[in-house]
Amino acid sequence: MQHVLSVRALSTPAVLLLLAGLVLAIDPAIWLVKSWLDPAYDSAGYLVFAIALGLFVWSASSPLKVRGENCHKQTAIALLILSALVRLASQVLAINTIGALCLVVDVFALAILLRLPLRARPLSAFWLAGVFVFSLPLERIIQRTIGYGLQQLSADGACAVLSGFYSNLVCEGTRIVVNGVDVLVDLPCSGAQTLLLGLLGFCVSAAICRAKPIAVVAGLIATLVTACVANLLRIAVLAVGLAEPGKFGGINVMAQPWHDLIGLTAMLLICAVLAVWVRLAWRPTRVANS
Repeated sequence: MQHVLSVRALSTPAVLLLLAGLVLAIDPAIWLVKSWLDPAYDSAGYLVFAIALGLFVWSASSPLKVRGENCHKQTAIALLILSALVRLASQVLAINTIGALCLVVDVFALAILLRLPLRARPLSAFWLAGVFVFSLPLERIIQRTIGYGLQQLSADGACAVLSGFYSNLVCEGTRIVVNGVDVLVDLPCSGAQTLLLGLLGFCVSAAICRAKPIAVVAGLIATLVTACVANLLRIAVLAVGLAEPGKFGGINVMAQPWHDLIGLTAMLLICAVLAVWVRLAWRPTRVANS
């Protein structure tokens, strides 16, 4: 069985263009690595990269279940060439973010070239590229774009939950007053991190189970809703802990490790929803030889 793509199957111009694209990928790759190391980004993208790389190697190291030519090879090569041209333009314009985003296209194209969806351990090329997206410093981008909207949504949701338990509750924008204790839903509490972690889990699950489109849409909606609910519940618990520490044994819910443990407990809700979705959407490998 064929395990890898033969370079001899490509024309000389295509090989040269792909090599040029590889050279042009160096600067965006360096920028990406620097974003992992820069405290300003506060990114754990290297862990996501390790997950994406592990999935890629896990699938690519398994044998092909289909013989014959790769009918999507030309499309993949065209994507790599287009990605290289966009990277060239991004370097001329000194816009590193665009060049880094093109790396996502490269991952998708390489997954198609190596025919990962048709291997004994198949992966969805699209969702594998989706996993790689999260190695970029997305949290900072989300906080700068829709961060305030997420803050307001989280505060409103937490107020709705707390209103059933406190008659003297005061809600003013992103400010919540519980029993006279002022709780501010600031940008780090907006839920951007919870949302990204939930979507990362969804992309990993979708890459492995290769669900049908309708199941993907349902899973994506369920993940988004659950991530929002998990975050507002986390904020509600923190607000109660600040207003009435006695209900939590007198611990300071804003101190470590309690603050992170409350966040991780909220994440378990997302994990449970994803586990149910994977069980329902899983598509066993049924690839016939051709």
